Amino acid sequence: MLLVVMLLGTQTAWSQSTKISGYMFGDYYYVAANHNPDLEDNNGFWFRRIYLTFDQKVAEQWSVRLRGEMSQAGDFVTKAKMTPSVKDAYLKWSNGRHQVILGISPTPTWERLEKMWGYRAVEKTALDLYKMGSSRDFGLAAKGQLDAEGMVYYHVMLANGGGTSSEVNQGKKAMASLAVSPVPELTLEAYADFEARPGRADVYTVQ
Repeated sequence: MLLVVMLLGTQTAWSQSTKISGYMFGDYYYVAANHNPDLEDNNGFWFRRIYLTFDQKVAEQWSVRLRGEMSQAGDFVTKAKMTPSVKDAYLKWSNGRHQVILGISPTPTWERLEKMWGYRAVEKTALDLYKMGSSRDFGLAAKGQLDAEGMVYYHVMLANGGGTSSEVNQGKKAMASLAVSPVPELTLEAYADFEARPGRADVYTVQ
């Protein structure tokens, strides 16, 4: 009986500090017209994206997240099975309005902008559309609110610069965002990054 009570207590504590979630969305598509005539009249069912997320609170101020993603090329040409990948894998320390994150986590590049942008499937944000950054990277980040009213936000990150891919050079990427929201319907954001690359191929972005 004592063992059963202990197991039930452990299970209850685990369930209170653990969250498993996920979602998937897809559709039926029909290509009515395209600049490539070979694609016209193509149609079918597909999953655009599938997420499975595991969140665990490991201590009072510490938590971890592991999120897997499955997706397809979606170019109406590539015939391949859905490819699984790691979307998030990080350890987070929270202290009031501030957070420090280590691992694969969202970058400051368009995280806040995309939340206001709306339905991403209609059109990506400019930096995302032209591949001028990545939504995730492996590194150390800090983010939070600078005021008690929640009007000023910051997000800084030092990362590999390779997104979720492996690091293959000595350079790193520094990113910083500062946003002000005087009212919920309006946000002004300044963003900049710098990535050191081999040779004379350094890259920087200002938005």
